[in-house]
Amino acid sequence: IVASENNTTVTITPSNNIVGHVANIPFNIILNKGQTYAAIASSVFANVHLDGSKVSSDKPIAITVSDDLLYGAVYGGCADLAGDQIIPINQIGSEYIAVRGGLNAPYDQLFVTATQNGTSINQDGVFLTTINAGQTYQTALVNNNTYITTSNPAYLYQLSGLGCEVGAAILPQITCTGSSEIQFQRTTTDNLFITLLVKSSGINNFLVNGVSGVISGASFIPVPGTSSQWYTSKVLLPLASYPVNSIVNISNSSSLFHLGVLQGDNTGGTSFGYFSDFNTITANASSNTVCYGDTLKLFSN
Repeated sequence: IVASENNTTVTITPSNNIVGHVANIPFNIILNKGQTYAAIASSVFANVHLDGSKVSSDKPIAITVSDDLLYGAVYGGCADLAGDQIIPINQIGSEYIAVRGGLNAPYDQLFVTATQNGTSINQDGVFLTTINAGQTYQTALVNNNTYITTSNPAYLYQLSGLGCEVGAAILPQITCTGSSEIQFQRTTTDNLFITLLVKSSGINNFLVNGVSGVISGASFIPVPGTSSQWYTSKVLLPLASYPVNSIVNISNSSSLFHLGVLQGDNTGGTSFGYFSDFNTITANASSNTVCYGDTLKLFSN
């Protein structure tokens, strides 16, 4: 947990025991700008780690979660670090799309964490289960993509990777979110994949560094349960065309999209994350939901 302002009071309720504090008992810490606090699970066992913990503060903070030396025996024996910066509750939603990476069988795993009691979970239109606030449900991502919906806003966290090397990322909800242009830098000679989520109207309108044809509309496949409204693609960016330290600019001339970056190899480590806009638009002047590109009519009586 890192503070952005001085004299920030943070209240932490750990879901399981952490170093210095017991589970389910709230406690406060005070941080100044740039100071950090690490809440560390008191055990290495996954079933007593800290998903479902609650954190609140009186000033803006940022939170990163991580697990070190995740034991990947089921994927082939690697042990890896995975984690991401998570988002506040007001940025989560009830509709998500996940794209499978390159992990060996049993493939990518998805973790749905509820923030309200009685949250039902559906995958590709099929009911899975109902969970309560703070509880997490795990489901596999076996197909190329999947559509997760929840009856109440929830978090979706994806374990992905290449071979037996794992990474993890918090996923953006897809209602009124996304970007029209994203830039990132290639940092290694390892394989570099991008995963793209976009509505059907945008599959033929992607540019890479201003060049069309690198991302072909033919590479996109429909997402089950979305009535072919949403499509996904996983694209390998070749090293010869996009060398180390080069800047890659992905844009779409007609549609907002979400972009994930998966970089690494099957035995040497993986980096995984989503870098499109998680933010949503809220129209305080109207009771209607407004998305990017929509028209909002204002009037006075």
